[in-house]
Amino acid sequence: MRPVRTTHGHFLPHHLITLPELTETLLRRCSRVNHLAQVQAHLTITGIIHDPGVASKLVSSLASLRSPASLSAARSLALRTDGLDAYTRNTVIQGFLDAKEPRDAILLYSHARKSCLEVDSYTVLYVVKSCEIVGMVPLGEQFHSHVLKLGFMSEVVVGTAVLGMYGSFDKIREMRRVFEEMPHRDVAAWNSAISMCSRRNRWSEALQLTREMVLGGLQISGMTAVSVLSACASLRGSREGNSVHGYLIRNAVGIDVFVYNALLHMHSKCGSPYRACRIFRAMLHHNAISWTTMITGYASNGCLDEALSMLWGLECSELRLDEVSLLSLISACSESRSSRLVELTLRVLEKSCPGKRKTTTIWNALVSMHAKCGDIASACKVLNEMVGRTVISWTSMIHGLAVHGYGQAALVKFFQMQGEGIDPDEIVFLSVLFACSHSGLIEEGKKCFHMMINHYGMIPSMDHYGCMVDLLCRGGLVAEGFDFVMGMPVEPDMILWRTLLGACLNNGYNGLASEVRNRIRQSGPRSSEDYVILSNSFAMANRWDAVKRVRDEMNKVGANKNDLGYSWIEMKQSSG
Repeated sequence: MRPVRTTHGHFLPHHLITLPELTETLLRRCSRVNHLAQVQAHLTITGIIHDPGVASKLVSSLASLRSPASLSAARSLALRTDGLDAYTRNTVIQGFLDAKEPRDAILLYSHARKSCLEVDSYTVLYVVKSCEIVGMVPLGEQFHSHVLKLGFMSEVVVGTAVLGMYGSFDKIREMRRVFEEMPHRDVAAWNSAISMCSRRNRWSEALQLTREMVLGGLQISGMTAVSVLSACASLRGSREGNSVHGYLIRNAVGIDVFVYNALLHMHSKCGSPYRACRIFRAMLHHNAISWTTMITGYASNGCLDEALSMLWGLECSELRLDEVSLLSLISACSESRSSRLVELTLRVLEKSCPGKRKTTTIWNALVSMHAKCGDIASACKVLNEMVGRTVISWTSMIHGLAVHGYGQAALVKFFQMQGEGIDPDEIVFLSVLFACSHSGLIEEGKKCFHMMINHYGMIPSMDHYGCMVDLLCRGGLVAEGFDFVMGMPVEPDMILWRTLLGACLNNGYNGLASEVRNRIRQSGPRSSEDYVILSNSFAMANRWDAVKRVRDEMNKVGANKNDLGYSWIEMKQSSG
């Protein structure tokens, strides 16, 4: 027999080589599942596979390939082998976790525990992450109790994984309890807790945890800074955001492009786009998020010329935007209603995502953008060019037509959508009812409302009822509108009563107005609009004593009418 080469390149006679060493040498040459299957078959026939050392080597090799077939074979062999060490089982569990098969990882762990086999902190860590991916809260809570009994919660890495699991479940209270009970908390644990609070919109808690972290003598990292700056931006907390910015500078925290982008976002959201611009100019490297954050920040703060200048710089660069960045730009155009911003954005879009390479999400956003900007022709053109139209596509188109007074066209699109086999949802019906209301299509609106209930089996929301009342009142059918409200299966809100009272005053229904006033008084006015319309209705009836009582009550509860209205127009610059 030929001697066997060892891992160090030496040759040894066969009688000096152990089975695990021989297996390891053989398995190291296998790089495919079928090769390992041949080795496994040979080891099974010869009976060598019953040696725990040999079985461990084979299980590890199978698990390392991360394919469904190899992982299944590794699990099957691990379940049949006695004396398998914890490291090898961890390799299989981690393999299932990496292969996005968390349930199999949990099942293998359960078998190990039922068989009273040894587990270590790595085993527990992998299973905690598996519970997080599966998303089953009872299973996660059960495993948390199990980890406590095993005594692994004293290890920082395990405690951090458990609080991350609760954070992913949106169980912030339980996450905080785990965090407070941890005997040792490193920077990673603080980062995880702050990040989870920020991602779950618990921004105040994220800020509070950051304060506690700094007061505890730990320095926040760039990852922490991104989370806390996101919280400041969401809260519009310019004072807190400036404090974090100053802290990063004073403590020489490494500021990478992600932290810079978070600073841009925070200052823009807090109404300081020019401060964000100074940071942008100081950055050595800009990515797609940097550019889109500045453009959307300028646009949201009404600085359209600066947004256009920044967008022109992006258009002249070689940078290609991803879908998320493109959607941010399109959303900024929708909010600003600027035709010049739309024109440049379309050029950037075509450069980054030309022709038919656009996703359905991009197409839908374009329909919504053109419709919101009043360019109904372009919105229709985009809708017609789409290949995979969805209910969102049709909703954007119908809503755009409704808002701009094209009621008949909205109905045509509504029936065209159904003709293509797409069932409308509650939002589509809301847009259709709005279109009928603002275009005087009373009978059509009634038919659509009954279609929603009788044909599609939907339960109308208060918004649907409000559209119907507005439809009837705008058509002069005030008494029918009152009967409709009285026949509703749910308690009408104050907006419906205000709509009815306004219609009564405009159409001379004085007796009905008195009845509606009584309903509003019984329900109790809740806002300045309620008090104002009551006061105006009493004034039109020459009941000045009642006007005084309403005004006094309004001043007493502090319901002041202080909301200012405004409008804008976009002027085209002259070429001369």
